[in-house]
Amino acid sequence: MESVEFLNDEYLTVTSDHDLADIQFRKDAKCFVNLETYIRFIKGIERVVRKSPYYDYYVGKDVVNLKGVGNVLAVLESQMGFLALIILPTMIAIIFEIYAIIIEIVELKKEV
Repeated sequence: MESVEFLNDEYLTVTSDHDLADIQFRKDAKCFVNLETYIRFIKGIERVVRKSPYYDYYVGKDVVNLKGVGNVLAVLESQMGFLALIILPTMIAIIFEIYAIIIEIVELKKEV
């Protein structure tokens, strides 16, 4: 990698399950204290990964734009939306279950 100085310590290896992304580097935690060196290192790793023949297979170049998803998220994150779409149906389900248990108890008492 360009403009990144390596230290003379043992190789540290990042390995995938299928050994498609073996990346060896000679860095220790002391080297990453400097933010600029850390950023250069990450950008260098990104360049290496993007040059991999498997990059397009896993990441792909097709971008899918889902319109309206932001609006759904905004409604779910709002207080009234969360109350109406999450809490209220949960409370109705709990009340229905309590009602069903009471009906079962009443029917069992009638049979006895």
